[in-house]
Amino acid sequence: MGKNILAGHTFKVTVEEIRNIDFTKKMQNIMINDVDYTLYSYPIIDFNKKTIGYICTVTQLVEYKEAFSASLFKNFLLIIVSVFIILFIMRREISDLFKEITYIQNITQKIKNRNFSSLHEVEVHLNTSVDPLVRLEQNVMEMGLELEKQYTLLEDDNREKSQQLIEQLYRDELTGLGNRNALIKDLEDNTSSYLAIFNIRNFREINDAFGYEVGNYILKELAVRYEPRANEEGYSVYRVASDEYVIRTLNEISKNDFKQTVLRMILNIENAQFPVKDENVDININMYAGICFDENRKLEKAAMALDQAKKDKKELVIYTNKENTKDIHLKNLAMVNKLIKALNNDAMVVYYQGIVDYDEKIHKYEALIRMKDQDTVLSPYLFLELSKRT
Repeated sequence: MGKNILAGHTFKVTVEEIRNIDFTKKMQNIMINDVDYTLYSYPIIDFNKKTIGYICTVTQLVEYKEAFSASLFKNFLLIIVSVFIILFIMRREISDLFKEITYIQNITQKIKNRNFSSLHEVEVHLNTSVDPLVRLEQNVMEMGLELEKQYTLLEDDNREKSQQLIEQLYRDELTGLGNRNALIKDLEDNTSSYLAIFNIRNFREINDAFGYEVGNYILKELAVRYEPRANEEGYSVYRVASDEYVIRTLNEISKNDFKQTVLRMILNIENAQFPVKDENVDININMYAGICFDENRKLEKAAMALDQAKKDKKELVIYTNKENTKDIHLKNLAMVNKLIKALNNDAMVVYYQGIVDYDEKIHKYEALIRMKDQDTVLSPYLFLELSKRT
């Protein structure tokens, strides 16, 4: 191909080899003298933009390819080795990283389940140097501790309110004794206990004469004076109505001993004095009592016995089937209903009986009340005492 013009060196090429070259290709591999070369073709363009010839350069790339291949293999091997070295060095850090992520996940789940005990086991758990994870765990721990504080406050508040509701449900507000609900609950738990119900005689008159403050004072004073003594002797004390108290046995006791205990309590209360400082007077009170030894409907039957004691003006009545206390109670209820109906229907009739003086003239009249029950006129003996009590 001539002597050196612009090339590093030249070599001879046969016409046949030149004919096998496709000069339209910018780059191609050719074989000259059984040696591989790379041919680069550059077209020569005239002013009419027509190709009038080609300038070609030939480069032998065998040595370069071998060097490049060797260098590429060496670099690839170096990269692989470097990756394994890095992974080997960082394997512990990566393992700790995954452990920490798992730990934070577990802590979050425990907080969600309101299990805050793990928050106090360690102060700092992280062994990683990744700052975001350090901050994340700290934030999770702080959030958990704050939630624990708020949840504890909420639990305490709920516990206090629940206790207050229980107190209101089972505790008499004025005296602090158990109320009717507490008594019913305790009777369900112990059906073998004996029961006595006490009523203050004419308690309304005390309220009317001295005011409700004095009445409340007496009610509270009864609880203060006699509940501790009753508890020591094996009894529970309840206030079940305005002026009614109940004692219930906690231990086994004979019926006669329980009756004597009730009588002794009545005597102690009636001998006691309740000084009213503002009025400069001492108040004495009297009691009615009803006892029930049966195992069912204790409070109802004791109340029946108490009503019978009031009617008979007795200190104490014991409920027994022989006395037909229930029948008497039912008759009284029926008579009360008739009385209410008569008052609403103007069925109360007044009879006037003239009172004659020595001159046989009527000077005044005695008024006698009667109650009409359909075609029957009832004597006040049947309803007057009931009307006073109701």
